[in-house]
Amino acid sequence: MFKLVDTTLFNGGDRNIVFCHTTDESMVNLFRRSLLSEIPTWGIDVVIFNRNNSARTDEIIALKLAQLVINQKQFVDKYAEQLQQNIDIRVRINVSGPSVFSTSDIPLPFTYVTPIMELREGEYLVFDVIVRQGTGYDHVKWRPVSTIFFNMVSVVDGQLVAWNNNKITHTEKDSLYGLTMDTFEKYQDIIRKQKIKTENFIILEYKGIGMYESDVLFDLGIKNINAASERPISSIFSNTYIPADFDEKLTELLNSQKTFGNYYSEFAKEESPDIKSPKGRRRAPLQPVISSIDTSSSSTNTSKNKSTRSNRR
Repeated sequence: MFKLVDTTLFNGGDRNIVFCHTTDESMVNLFRRSLLSEIPTWGIDVVIFNRNNSARTDEIIALKLAQLVINQKQFVDKYAEQLQQNIDIRVRINVSGPSVFSTSDIPLPFTYVTPIMELREGEYLVFDVIVRQGTGYDHVKWRPVSTIFFNMVSVVDGQLVAWNNNKITHTEKDSLYGLTMDTFEKYQDIIRKQKIKTENFIILEYKGIGMYESDVLFDLGIKNINAASERPISSIFSNTYIPADFDEKLTELLNSQKTFGNYYSEFAKEESPDIKSPKGRRRAPLQPVISSIDTSSSSTNTSKNKSTRSNRR
C-alpha cells in the first residue's frame, strides 16, 4: 500500500517521497502523525552546569544543546552495553577559550558538525549532559522529521493529470495548486519508473533531520501507526478519525514491511501492535533506559549556589 520511492531527482535525494496507493486520507494522516509524534529517538534532555563564565546564560546554551541531532544508529552502537544495563548516558564537557565551541567538543555521535557558541580568552564551560529517549509527542527535540505533507493525485495512461483534485494546466509556469512545472516533470519521471498506468492515489513527502536513514524512518513510521491511532485528542475541538477497515489496512502494512530498523528495535522494547483494538489510548511506555533525576532543588537554589545548575530543554 505504501512505497518509499527513489528521490534522487529532488536535490540529490534530500526529500523522502512515499506513494500511498490508497485514496483514504485518514490512513495517510495516521502515517503522518506516526512520523511526527510516535517514533522514539535519543536526544540531550538534561544539562547540568558546574562552571560557566561565558557571555551566554545556562538556559540559552541548554536550549542549543537540546536542538542538536544525534545519529541514532551510531549512538546505539556506541552505548550498547550501557543501554542493556540501564545505565545513564552521561558525558562531561570541559572547554575553554579562545575557541569556537561546537559538537566536535562533545563525545556524542552527532549527525552534523554544528557550532554552538564562541568562547573568548578566559571563558570556560564545564557541564554534564544526559541523553534520554523520547518522542515528538513529548517534545519537538525528539521529532525525527521536519516538514511533512501529502497531496491527492490522479494518473491516466501514465500521465499525471490532477493534483489535489484540480486539473493540471501546462500553460502556467507555477501552478495555483502548489505544483511547479519543474516538480511536475520530476514526479512524471518517478511515475514512469514506477510503471503506474491509471490510478488515483496519495503522494506523501517528508524530510528527515538526520536521526535515521530514509528507509529505517519509513519502516518505523509504519510500525507506529497503531500508536498514532491511539493518541488522545489534543483538545475538545479535535478528534482522531480512524478508518472503518483500519484493522485490515494496518495488517497489510505491517505484513508488507520485513524489518523495522533492527539496530533500533533491540533497545526500544515496546509491546507488539494490537490491531484488534484501535480505539482508546493504550500507549506502550518507553523502556526506561535512563533513571530520572530531580532538578527541582537546583532550580530553587540558583541564587544561592551558582556552581551547580540544571537546565532541561
